[in-house]
Amino acid sequence: MSNKEFNWSELDLSKVKTQFKASDIGTLDAAKLRVMAFLLNKTLTACVQTALYTYISRNWEDAQDRLTVEAQLRGMSSEELFNAIVNELPIPLTPYSATDEDGNEFTKP
Repeated sequence: MSNKEFNWSELDLSKVKTQFKASDIGTLDAAKLRVMAFLLNKTLTACVQTALYTYISRNWEDAQDRLTVEAQLRGMSSEELFNAIVNELPIPLTPYSATDEDGNEFTKP
């Protein structure tokens, strides 16, 4: 999708909560996690952190593309929408369509 570089310096991360409480996982998955932690000589927390970092690094590019489209539909920059989501600010309603820099139209039902 967009090759536009995300401007990290425009982000307000001052209110980001960095601790999360996870919901329960299945018994077998919990057992596998415990075995993996033992075999890797890591704590359960370290294994969960690694899993989160891996998920984010593998999926951020797609999420950024979606963020770009959502921002364009709202008449905002990607950074403005990122800040609004992170800081739990009001987010404008989505208009029905918008176009990217090449004139391709995005629509949202």
